[in-house]
Amino acid sequence: GVSATMSDTGRETGFPPAPHTAVGIAGGQRFRESGTPLVALDSGHDHGPTGSHPITTSSPEAQKLFDRGLELAWGFNHLEAARAFREATEKDPECAMCWWGVALVLGPNINAPLDPQYHPEIRSALARAKELAPKVSEREQAHIRALDERYGPAPLADRSELDRAYAKAMRRVAHA
Repeated sequence: GVSATMSDTGRETGFPPAPHTAVGIAGGQRFRESGTPLVALDSGHDHGPTGSHPITTSSPEAQKLFDRGLELAWGFNHLEAARAFREATEKDPECAMCWWGVALVLGPNINAPLDPQYHPEIRSALARAKELAPKVSEREQAHIRALDERYGPAPLADRSELDRAYAKAMRRVAHA
């Protein structure tokens, strides 16, 4: 099993290490290699005030997995978020925002730069989201267009221009 985390007082908390800690990353790698998710995707847990983020999908399961992916992403558990979004695309391959989610969480974040190994999957998922975009709401289309601003055709060492373009596009999404 995963060892428990020590509290500030030196006592075991009984909780597994956070995935973003050194122990959590190593423990998470063991879980990923075993195929066991760090967070159960079907836990039935009440995920707080965010609730559902409705998207265009014909599948209640895809909606649930999309919501879970967002929650995991907001909790900085990007690899598990990618797993949820990928599973959502299996439940509804026509769900543009599920593909958007895959592209979103495999990209750079506050804790990690863009890992070039993910760039082909990012581009593929984003291409699929763009292909499906005419079938979704304007707000969903705005999210997809904004994410398209985030990535270039190839990984760049200096992402500053792409980051500024993405920030500007997300301001448009926020005001839409």
